[in-house]
Amino acid sequence: MTRRPTTDDGMSLVELLVVLAVLALVTALVLPSARPTARAMELETLTDDLAARLREARTRAIAKGVPVHVDFDVGGKRYAVGGDRRAVQWPQDLEVSLTTGRSAVTDLGGARVTWFADGSASGGTVRIARAGRSATVTVDWLTGGVGIARSP
Repeated sequence: MTRRPTTDDGMSLVELLVVLAVLALVTALVLPSARPTARAMELETLTDDLAARLREARTRAIAKGVPVHVDFDVGGKRYAVGGDRRAVQWPQDLEVSLTTGRSAVTDLGGARVTWFADGSASGGTVRIARAGRSATVTVDWLTGGVGIARSP
C-alpha cells in the first residue's frame, strides 16, 4: 500500500533553507541602516544634555543670586558649568562652533556664557554637527532662556 502525500506533511529542507536565506538577506539590509540612527540619537542626546546643563546654570544663578559661568573649550571639545572641575567632554568627531555676544569662536579656543542673578545672560549660540546632521543650542541674552533647533 502506497501512501499519498498530503498537505500536512510539513516543510521540506529546501523550503526551510529558502526561508533562512530570505531572513539573512533582510537582516543584512536592515542592520546597516540602523547604525546612522544610533549616531543621530547620540547627537540628540548630547544636544539635550548641553541644553539641560545650561538651564541648570540659569537656575543656579537665580537661586544663589550670583553670576554663573559656563566655560567652553571649543578646540578641546569640552565645557564646564559653574566652575565645576569636571568638564563634559564631547566626542572628537563632532564639529563644534560657538558664537557669544562678543565674538565668534571656532577652533581657536574657549569662551564663556554667563547667567546673572536676574536670569538674563550674556547670550550665545552653540552649533554641534556630525555627518550632515546638526543642532543649535541658543541662549537668549534678555531672558536667559535656552532653546534647541535641529536640522536633518
